[in-house]
Amino acid sequence: MSQFEQRMSQLLQDHRATLGGRLEDYFGSAYLEIQHRVAAETALHQTARGNNDYGLDGYYLDETTGNLYLYQFKYSTDWRQFQDSMRRLIKAGLAKFFSRTPLDVQENALLQSLRTEIDEFKPKIRSVYIRFVFTGNPKRAEEADTLKDLQEQIEDRRYLLNECFGREVELRVQFLSTTLKSVPRPPSPVAAFKIGLGGDVLVEGPEGQLMHAGFISLEELHNMFRTMGVRLFDRNIRAPLARRDGSKSTSVNQKITETLRHIILDQTQLPSAFSFMHNGVTLFAQRLVGKNGQYEITEPRILNGAQTVATVAQFVERFAENPKFKGNIGALREVRVLCKIVANADDQFIRAVTVSTNRQNPVHPANLRANDPVQLQIADWLRENSFLYERQENSAAWQDPDELAEQGITADRVVLMKRLGETFAVTDGKVERARNMNQLFDSDQQYSETFHEGRTAEELGKVVLCYKCRTYCHNTLARELAVGRATFVDRAKLLLWALVCQGLLNQKDLAELVDEFGGDLRMPEGFRERLLKIALRQVKPTLLWLVQQREFSAAYKEERYEFLRGDKAFNRSMSHVLQEYGWRQTRLGRPFSSGAKVARRAPANS
Repeated sequence: MSQFEQRMSQLLQDHRATLGGRLEDYFGSAYLEIQHRVAAETALHQTARGNNDYGLDGYYLDETTGNLYLYQFKYSTDWRQFQDSMRRLIKAGLAKFFSRTPLDVQENALLQSLRTEIDEFKPKIRSVYIRFVFTGNPKRAEEADTLKDLQEQIEDRRYLLNECFGREVELRVQFLSTTLKSVPRPPSPVAAFKIGLGGDVLVEGPEGQLMHAGFISLEELHNMFRTMGVRLFDRNIRAPLARRDGSKSTSVNQKITETLRHIILDQTQLPSAFSFMHNGVTLFAQRLVGKNGQYEITEPRILNGAQTVATVAQFVERFAENPKFKGNIGALREVRVLCKIVANADDQFIRAVTVSTNRQNPVHPANLRANDPVQLQIADWLRENSFLYERQENSAAWQDPDELAEQGITADRVVLMKRLGETFAVTDGKVERARNMNQLFDSDQQYSETFHEGRTAEELGKVVLCYKCRTYCHNTLARELAVGRATFVDRAKLLLWALVCQGLLNQKDLAELVDEFGGDLRMPEGFRERLLKIALRQVKPTLLWLVQQREFSAAYKEERYEFLRGDKAFNRSMSHVLQEYGWRQTRLGRPFSSGAKVARRAPANS
């Protein structure tokens, strides 16, 4: 039994009669008592036992250092349990803690006590640490996309502290463990840039949001990317569409490159020409201070304009040693683009702005879901198993290969969001949905039934087996089963994939298959042989049986094969394989709960 558990047991024994609760309810009190060396009465007074906590379980003020520590405790190894607490902090907690508005007398005692100490010691407080303490691995919490997103939203609200204290107060978020000794990851260097915004115009939003509009130089945008790298694109719905090495580009990238060449290398166009031909960029600023067009922007994020910033970076890298570029490098400073900078806005508003401003390149509905909470949860689930989840289109191409290698992620461990959606759909027996992925991502109901938290409860290796056999089913197995009817097999590709997946999930040695083939996306010979065996011995006879059934036989004889792309054909096939081979339909993950909150797609401009 650890030091903390011993103290928790003693506190429970001493105070159960008066305070009640269970062992885990005394985790926070034991932590404060041991970590900050306070008396048991003080530790109990400064921790909560109950749910009305606004994301706060305890606090401690160190008068000597001026550090205020706010705590959330979870007596668990699972970092996911912090998600709801962090959302409560974001939604109301921080505003309650650091508001100047008097509290309602009915607020919980812990909040009342915290506000009293903040008011009394306000001149002494220099830093606020929000600490999430559990018994698991802090590194996993620090690397989780879900918690990174929530942490950034918490840090975006540092302005509440500045307003409360009337000055700059440092805010840090940390994940700590009572079982693993670790040094909290130092906060990432705060990226701040001096910028000039020509023709600065201020627009106020409906709920206090601010937008500055003007012209910014390409040099200043490039400096942001050079300092921050792909972190600059975190809030965008997709990564730059061009490849980082320049091996692939879009017509937009090519046009921007051509214009830059004319302006900087050939000097056949004036820098001002770029402003007339470019739609502009949109940034989000965690903090924006200044006036009259001269600002300091803190932790900017590109909401729209990733293609521009990436193309400029490629252009500069490509021609850095070119004498013409060196001789006219100042032109990059003179090239200015229309820029909108959004500040003082919450995450939901920023998501809506991002979606609405990304229309100059064709946008697949899946792009609009890239930053949904469920996609972040799936990304964390995959990363824990050393897979990279490409929820933002083309993002894998912009990742640092060395960083990926440190995480054990190679090219055969990259999972695509749309392909994963297809995999979930076909194993659910929703062949029609898999056929129309645009509609699946556009429909709130279909999307929520396809991507939900229950998916991550599945053993990942089973998902990998079904995911990676798609191309082999569509190509090699389809040719094997063609038998002179190419059109038939073309229409049956999704049904073929769906039935092969059910065959895999019903194999008696599924656990061995997962161990041997479920660790990456490669297609070794042994796995291909198993797929072919399933296709020839069970799936082909099933398809031959299917087309002889009364509801399908006439269409088959007339070579009208659309029925193969419907859910009815899958369901009839499953009735046959149940009777003939004992296959039962197996879905991936926990079932979707009809009472679950349906994910709503951020609105776009009409």
